[in-house]
Amino acid sequence: IMGDANSMAAGTTGGNDWITGGSEIAGNANGISNVLYGDALALDAGTTGGNDRITGGSGFGVSNVMYGDAFFVNSGSRGGDDRITGGANAKNSLYGDAETLWGVGGSDTLTGGDGSTRNQLYGDALDMFTTAVGGDDVLTGGAGTTYLNFILGDAYTMVAGTTGGDDRITGGDDSQSNTAYGDAVVIDAGAVCGNDSLTGGANTVISNALYGDAYDLWSDGGNDTLIGGANATINFLHGDAYTMYTGATGGDDILIGNDFCQDNQLYGDAAVMLDGTIGGDDTLISGRGFDSMTGDSVNKGANVTTGADTFVFAPRNGQDAISDFEIGKDLIDLAAYGYDDISDFTVLVSGGDSVLSFTAADDVTVLGVTGLTNADFVFA
Repeated sequence: IMGDANSMAAGTTGGNDWITGGSEIAGNANGISNVLYGDALALDAGTTGGNDRITGGSGFGVSNVMYGDAFFVNSGSRGGDDRITGGANAKNSLYGDAETLWGVGGSDTLTGGDGSTRNQLYGDALDMFTTAVGGDDVLTGGAGTTYLNFILGDAYTMVAGTTGGDDRITGGDDSQSNTAYGDAVVIDAGAVCGNDSLTGGANTVISNALYGDAYDLWSDGGNDTLIGGANATINFLHGDAYTMYTGATGGDDILIGNDFCQDNQLYGDAAVMLDGTIGGDDTLISGRGFDSMTGDSVNKGANVTTGADTFVFAPRNGQDAISDFEIGKDLIDLAAYGYDDISDFTVLVSGGDSVLSFTAADDVTVLGVTGLTNADFVFA
Protein backbone atom coordinates (compact mmCIF):
# COMPACT_ATOMS: atom_id res chain seq x y z
CA ILE A 1 0.00 0.00 0.00
CA MET A 2 1.32 3.44 -1.00
CA GLY A 3 -0.16 6.61 0.41
CA ASP A 4 0.34 8.70 -2.72
CA ALA A 5 2.01 7.16 -5.78
CA ASN A 6 4.50 4.64 -7.09
CA SER A 7 7.04 7.42 -7.75
CA MET A 8 7.01 11.14 -6.96
CA ALA A 9 8.81 13.54 -9.30
CA ALA A 10 10.39 16.93 -8.61
CA GLY A 11 8.06 19.58 -7.25
CA THR A 12 5.51 17.20 -5.75
CA THR A 13 4.52 16.92 -2.10
CA GLY A 14 2.87 13.91 -0.53
CA GLY A 15 -0.40 14.16 1.34
CA ASN A 16 -0.93 13.53 5.03
CA ASP A 17 -2.17 9.95 4.83
CA TRP A 18 -3.52 7.38 7.31
CA ILE A 19 -2.66 3.76 6.46
CA THR A 20 -3.48 0.59 8.42
CA GLY A 21 -2.29 -2.91 7.58
CA GLY A 22 -4.46 -6.01 7.65
CA SER A 23 -4.75 -8.04 10.85
CA GLU A 24 -4.86 -11.76 11.51
CA ILE A 25 -8.23 -13.44 11.14
CA ALA A 26 -9.21 -15.77 13.96
CA GLY A 27 -8.63 -19.37 12.95
CA ASN A 28 -6.55 -18.40 9.88
CA ALA A 29 -3.24 -20.25 10.03
CA ASN A 30 -1.85 -18.39 7.02
CA GLY A 31 0.36 -15.41 7.80
CA ILE A 32 -0.40 -11.91 6.57
CA SER A 33 2.39 -9.69 5.24
CA ASN A 34 1.82 -5.94 5.11
CA VAL A 35 4.22 -3.63 3.26
CA LEU A 36 3.14 -0.02 3.77
CA TYR A 37 4.62 3.19 2.29
CA GLY A 38 3.49 6.56 3.59
CA ASP A 39 4.05 8.21 0.21
CA ALA A 40 5.61 6.24 -2.64
CA LEU A 41 8.12 3.64 -3.69
CA ALA A 42 10.63 6.43 -4.46
CA LEU A 43 10.99 10.14 -3.66
CA ASP A 44 13.09 11.86 -6.31
CA ALA A 45 14.99 15.15 -5.99
CA GLY A 46 12.72 18.09 -5.23
CA THR A 47 9.97 16.04 -3.57
CA THR A 48 8.74 16.16 0.02
CA GLY A 49 6.94 13.38 1.86
CA GLY A 50 3.74 14.03 3.75
CA ASN A 51 3.19 13.78 7.49
CA ASP A 52 1.69 10.30 7.51
CA ARG A 53 0.24 7.95 10.10
CA ILE A 54 0.87 4.25 9.57
CA THR A 55 -0.32 1.41 11.80
CA GLY A 56 0.65 -2.21 11.33
CA GLY A 57 -1.80 -5.07 11.43
CA SER A 58 -2.03 -7.10 14.63
CA GLY A 59 -1.82 -10.83 15.26
CA PHE A 60 0.77 -13.54 15.78
CA GLY A 61 0.72 -14.51 12.11
CA VAL A 62 1.24 -10.96 10.85
CA SER A 63 4.43 -9.37 9.51
CA ASN A 64 4.54 -5.59 9.04
CA VAL A 65 7.15 -3.66 7.07
CA MET A 66 6.40 0.07 7.19
CA TYR A 67 8.15 3.05 5.59
CA GLY A 68 7.21 6.56 6.64
CA ASP A 69 7.89 7.89 3.15
CA ALA A 70 9.32 5.51 0.54
CA PHE A 71 11.72 2.66 -0.17
CA PHE A 72 14.14 5.15 -1.77
CA VAL A 73 14.45 8.74 -0.53
CA ASN A 74 16.90 10.17 -3.01
CA SER A 75 19.31 13.10 -2.75
CA GLY A 76 17.48 16.43 -2.82
CA SER A 77 14.26 15.00 -1.38
CA ARG A 78 12.92 15.27 2.14
CA GLY A 79 10.89 12.89 4.26
CA GLY A 80 7.83 13.97 6.21
CA ASP A 81 7.29 13.94 9.96
CA ASP A 82 5.59 10.56 10.22
CA ARG A 83 4.01 8.52 13.02
CA ILE A 84 4.43 4.77 12.68
CA THR A 85 3.10 2.16 15.12
CA GLY A 86 3.79 -1.55 14.97
CA GLY A 87 0.99 -4.07 15.22
CA ALA A 88 0.37 -5.86 18.50
CA ASN A 89 1.67 -9.44 18.68
CA ALA A 90 3.12 -9.10 15.16
CA LYS A 91 6.64 -9.03 13.78
CA ASN A 92 7.36 -5.38 12.96
CA SER A 93 9.99 -3.49 10.96
CA LEU A 94 9.54 0.28 11.08
CA TYR A 95 11.55 2.76 8.98
CA GLY A 96 10.97 6.43 9.74
CA ASP A 97 11.73 7.45 6.17
CA ALA A 98 13.10 4.77 3.83
CA GLU A 99 15.07 1.60 3.30
CA THR A 100 17.77 3.64 1.52
CA LEU A 101 18.25 7.32 2.37
CA TRP A 102 20.24 9.84 0.33
CA GLY A 103 18.10 12.84 1.20
CA VAL A 104 16.92 14.45 4.45
CA GLY A 105 14.92 12.42 6.92
CA GLY A 106 11.90 13.78 8.74
CA SER A 107 11.45 14.00 12.49
CA ASP A 108 9.49 10.81 12.98
CA THR A 109 7.79 9.03 15.87
CA LEU A 110 8.11 5.23 15.88
CA THR A 111 6.50 2.90 18.41
CA GLY A 112 6.93 -0.86 18.45
CA GLY A 113 3.97 -3.19 18.76
CA ASP A 114 3.11 -4.52 22.21
CA GLY A 115 3.54 -8.24 22.79
CA SER A 116 5.44 -8.67 19.54
CA THR A 117 8.07 -11.31 18.91
CA ARG A 118 10.41 -8.69 17.44
CA ASN A 119 10.30 -4.95 16.83
CA GLN A 120 12.95 -3.39 14.59
CA LEU A 121 12.84 0.42 14.63
CA TYR A 122 15.00 2.56 12.32
CA GLY A 123 14.58 6.28 12.91
CA ASP A 124 15.46 7.09 9.31
CA ALA A 125 16.55 4.15 7.15
CA LEU A 126 18.34 0.84 6.92
CA ASP A 127 21.27 2.49 5.10
CA MET A 128 22.27 6.16 4.91
CA PHE A 129 24.54 7.26 2.05
CA THR A 130 26.84 10.31 1.58
CA THR A 131 24.32 13.19 1.44
CA ALA A 132 21.84 11.73 3.93
CA VAL A 133 20.80 13.66 7.03
CA GLY A 134 18.82 11.98 9.78
CA GLY A 135 15.87 13.60 11.48
CA ASP A 136 15.34 14.19 15.18
CA ASP A 137 13.30 11.09 15.89
CA VAL A 138 11.45 9.64 18.88
CA LEU A 139 11.56 5.84 19.11
CA THR A 140 9.90 3.63 21.71
CA GLY A 141 10.08 -0.14 21.91
CA GLY A 142 6.95 -2.23 22.28
CA ALA A 143 5.93 -3.33 25.77
CA GLY A 144 5.93 -7.00 26.63
CA THR A 145 8.02 -7.97 23.63
CA THR A 146 8.70 -11.69 23.82
CA TYR A 147 12.09 -11.59 22.10
CA LEU A 148 13.71 -8.24 21.28
CA ASN A 149 13.25 -4.53 20.68
CA PHE A 150 16.04 -3.55 18.27
CA ILE A 151 16.12 0.25 18.02
CA LEU A 152 18.38 2.50 15.92
CA GLY A 153 18.11 6.27 16.11
CA ASP A 154 19.09 6.71 12.47
CA ALA A 155 20.11 3.62 10.49
CA TYR A 156 21.94 0.31 10.50
CA THR A 157 24.84 1.75 8.48
CA MET A 158 26.04 5.36 8.15
CA VAL A 159 28.82 6.01 5.63
CA ALA A 160 31.13 9.04 5.32
CA GLY A 161 29.25 12.28 4.71
CA THR A 162 26.08 11.27 6.54
CA THR A 163 24.74 13.08 9.60
CA GLY A 164 22.73 11.54 12.41
CA GLY A 165 19.83 13.29 14.10
CA ASP A 166 19.41 14.11 17.77
CA ASP A 167 17.17 11.20 18.69
CA ARG A 168 15.26 10.14 21.80
CA ILE A 169 15.04 6.38 22.38
CA THR A 170 13.19 4.43 25.07
CA GLY A 171 13.19 0.66 25.41
CA GLY A 172 9.95 -1.27 25.80
CA ASP A 173 8.84 -2.07 29.35
CA ASP A 174 8.31 -5.65 30.54
CA SER A 175 10.19 -7.02 27.54
CA GLN A 176 12.72 -9.81 27.22
CA SER A 177 15.46 -7.57 25.82
CA ASN A 178 16.10 -4.05 24.50
CA THR A 179 19.09 -3.21 22.32
CA ALA A 180 19.40 0.42 21.20
CA TYR A 181 21.91 2.52 19.26
CA GLY A 182 21.75 6.30 19.27
CA ASP A 183 22.76 6.46 15.62
CA ALA A 184 23.64 3.17 13.87
CA VAL A 185 25.24 -0.23 14.29
CA VAL A 186 28.14 0.68 11.97
CA ILE A 187 29.39 4.26 11.59
CA ASP A 188 32.19 4.90 9.13
CA ALA A 189 34.89 7.58 9.43
CA GLY A 190 33.59 10.92 8.23
CA ALA A 191 30.03 10.39 9.42
CA VAL A 192 28.63 12.79 12.03
CA CYS A 193 26.87 11.36 15.07
CA GLY A 194 23.92 13.00 16.78
CA ASN A 195 23.53 13.95 20.42
CA ASP A 196 21.09 11.30 21.55
CA SER A 197 19.15 10.29 24.65
CA LEU A 198 18.64 6.58 25.40
CA THR A 199 16.67 5.03 28.25
CA GLY A 200 16.35 1.32 28.92
CA GLY A 201 12.99 -0.34 29.39
CA ALA A 202 11.69 -1.09 32.87
CA ASN A 203 11.39 -4.66 34.16
CA THR A 204 13.50 -6.05 31.32
CA VAL A 205 13.98 -9.79 31.84
CA ILE A 206 17.35 -10.30 30.12
CA SER A 207 19.05 -6.94 29.58
CA ASN A 208 19.04 -3.40 28.28
CA ALA A 209 22.06 -2.83 26.03
CA LEU A 210 22.43 0.85 25.14
CA TYR A 211 25.08 2.34 22.83
CA GLY A 212 25.24 6.12 22.57
CA ASP A 213 26.39 6.03 18.95
CA ALA A 214 27.16 2.61 17.43
CA TYR A 215 28.37 -0.92 17.92
CA ASP A 216 31.36 -0.32 15.62
CA LEU A 217 32.57 3.30 15.51
CA TRP A 218 35.21 4.78 13.21
CA SER A 219 34.09 8.40 13.59
CA ASP A 220 33.56 10.97 16.37
CA GLY A 221 30.85 10.11 18.87
CA GLY A 222 28.11 12.50 19.91
CA ASN A 223 27.45 13.87 23.38
CA ASP A 224 24.86 11.37 24.53
CA THR A 225 22.83 10.63 27.66
CA LEU A 226 22.17 7.02 28.63
CA ILE A 227 19.89 5.92 31.47
CA GLY A 228 19.48 2.33 32.62
CA GLY A 229 16.03 0.79 32.87
CA ALA A 230 14.34 0.39 36.26
CA ASN A 231 14.09 -3.10 37.75
CA ALA A 232 16.01 -4.59 34.84
CA THR A 233 18.10 -7.69 35.40
CA ILE A 234 21.13 -5.88 33.97
CA ASN A 235 21.84 -2.62 32.15
CA PHE A 236 24.81 -2.35 29.78
CA LEU A 237 25.53 1.31 29.00
CA HIS A 238 28.22 2.26 26.44
CA GLY A 239 28.67 6.00 25.99
CA ASP A 240 29.88 5.65 22.41
CA ALA A 241 30.21 2.08 21.10
CA TYR A 242 31.14 -1.48 21.85
CA THR A 243 34.30 -1.12 19.75
CA MET A 244 36.04 2.12 18.79
CA TYR A 245 38.41 1.75 15.84
CA THR A 246 41.56 3.71 15.02
CA GLY A 247 40.71 7.38 14.51
CA ALA A 248 37.50 7.30 16.54
CA THR A 249 36.90 9.89 19.26
CA GLY A 250 34.42 9.49 22.09
CA GLY A 251 31.87 12.14 22.95
CA ASP A 252 31.33 13.73 26.35
CA ASP A 253 28.60 11.42 27.59
CA ILE A 254 26.45 11.09 30.70
CA LEU A 255 25.69 7.56 31.91
CA ILE A 256 23.20 6.96 34.71
CA GLY A 257 22.78 3.58 36.34
CA ASN A 258 19.20 3.06 37.44
CA ASP A 259 18.49 3.01 41.18
CA PHE A 260 16.34 -0.11 40.97
CA CYS A 261 18.50 -2.42 38.88
CA GLN A 262 20.35 -5.48 40.12
CA ASP A 263 23.43 -4.77 38.01
CA ASN A 264 24.57 -1.72 36.04
CA GLN A 265 27.66 -1.91 33.83
CA LEU A 266 28.75 1.54 32.63
CA TYR A 267 31.43 2.20 30.00
CA GLY A 268 32.09 5.87 29.39
CA ASP A 269 33.36 5.22 25.88
CA ALA A 270 33.48 1.56 24.81
CA ALA A 271 34.18 -1.99 25.88
CA VAL A 272 37.08 -2.05 23.42
CA MET A 273 39.22 0.94 22.33
CA LEU A 274 41.72 0.03 19.63
CA ASP A 275 45.03 1.77 18.85
CA GLY A 276 44.85 5.51 18.28
CA THR A 277 41.39 6.13 19.71
CA ILE A 278 40.49 9.04 21.99
CA GLY A 279 38.13 8.89 24.95
CA GLY A 280 35.63 11.57 25.87
CA ASP A 281 35.21 13.41 29.17
CA ASP A 282 32.35 11.39 30.59
CA THR A 283 30.19 11.49 33.70
CA LEU A 284 29.17 8.16 35.21
CA ILE A 285 26.47 8.25 37.90
CA SER A 286 25.96 5.27 40.19
CA GLY A 287 22.60 3.68 40.86
CA ARG A 288 21.65 1.84 44.05
CA GLY A 289 22.57 -1.65 42.94
CA PHE A 290 25.96 -3.07 42.07
CA ASP A 291 27.58 -0.80 39.49
CA SER A 292 30.71 -1.63 37.52
CA MET A 293 31.99 1.70 36.21
CA THR A 294 34.65 2.20 33.54
CA GLY A 295 35.47 5.74 32.47
CA ASP A 296 36.95 4.80 29.11
CA SER A 297 37.39 1.08 28.40
CA VAL A 298 38.49 -2.14 30.05
CA ASN A 299 40.30 -3.22 26.89
CA LYS A 300 42.60 -0.52 25.47
CA GLY A 301 45.05 -0.77 22.60
CA ALA A 302 48.31 1.14 22.27
CA ASN A 303 48.39 4.94 22.06
CA VAL A 304 44.88 5.38 23.43
CA THR A 305 44.16 8.85 24.82
CA THR A 306 41.82 8.60 27.77
CA GLY A 307 39.31 11.21 28.82
CA ALA A 308 38.92 13.12 32.08
CA ASP A 309 36.00 11.26 33.63
CA THR A 310 33.91 11.88 36.73
CA PHE A 311 32.36 9.11 38.84
CA VAL A 312 29.40 10.28 40.90
CA PHE A 313 28.05 8.60 44.05
CA ALA A 314 25.23 9.43 46.46
CA PRO A 315 23.94 7.85 49.69
CA ARG A 316 22.65 4.28 49.20
CA ASN A 317 24.91 3.79 46.20
CA GLY A 318 25.43 0.15 47.19
CA GLN A 319 28.69 -1.67 46.47
CA ASP A 320 30.33 -0.34 43.33
CA ALA A 321 33.64 -0.63 41.50
CA ILE A 322 35.70 1.71 39.30
CA SER A 323 38.02 -0.15 36.96
CA ASP A 324 40.15 2.47 35.17
CA PHE A 325 40.58 5.47 37.47
CA GLU A 326 43.53 7.72 36.60
CA ILE A 327 45.01 9.86 39.36
CA GLY A 328 45.48 13.44 38.21
CA LYS A 329 42.86 13.16 35.46
CA ASP A 330 39.66 11.53 36.76
CA LEU A 331 37.54 12.58 39.74
CA ILE A 332 35.29 10.85 42.28
CA ASP A 333 32.31 13.07 43.15
CA LEU A 334 31.04 12.57 46.72
CA ALA A 335 29.33 15.94 47.09
CA ALA A 336 25.95 14.29 47.73
CA TYR A 337 27.38 12.66 50.86
CA GLY A 338 28.22 16.06 52.32
CA TYR A 339 31.88 15.23 52.87
CA ASP A 340 34.52 17.93 52.70
CA ASP A 341 37.67 15.88 53.31
CA ILE A 342 39.01 12.38 52.64
CA SER A 343 39.19 11.85 56.40
CA ASP A 344 35.36 11.89 56.58
CA PHE A 345 35.15 8.29 55.33
CA THR A 346 37.31 5.18 55.47
CA VAL A 347 39.92 4.38 52.83
CA LEU A 348 41.29 0.84 53.06
CA VAL A 349 44.10 -0.26 50.77
CA SER A 350 43.88 -3.96 49.99
CA GLY A 351 45.74 -5.92 47.34
CA GLY A 352 46.56 -2.84 45.30
CA ASP A 353 42.97 -1.53 45.39
CA SER A 354 41.44 1.30 47.42
CA VAL A 355 38.12 0.58 49.13
CA LEU A 356 36.14 3.70 50.06
CA SER A 357 33.62 2.88 52.80
CA PHE A 358 30.80 5.33 53.56
CA THR A 359 28.37 3.12 55.52
CA ALA A 360 28.13 -0.58 56.31
CA ALA A 361 26.24 -1.10 53.03
CA ASP A 362 27.80 1.54 50.79
CA ASP A 363 31.31 1.43 49.39
CA VAL A 364 33.33 1.93 46.21
CA THR A 365 36.36 -0.14 45.23
CA VAL A 366 38.84 1.74 43.05
CA LEU A 367 40.61 -1.10 41.30
CA GLY A 368 44.38 -0.98 40.83
CA VAL A 369 44.75 2.42 42.50
CA THR A 370 46.34 3.50 45.78
CA GLY A 371 47.50 6.84 47.15
CA LEU A 372 44.24 8.76 46.71
CA THR A 373 44.22 12.31 48.09
CA ASN A 374 41.73 15.16 48.36
CA ALA A 375 42.74 16.23 44.85
CA ASP A 376 41.05 13.12 43.46
CA PHE A 377 37.62 14.00 44.85
CA VAL A 378 34.79 16.48 44.46
CA PHE A 379 33.43 17.38 47.89
CA ALA A 380 30.43 19.39 49.05
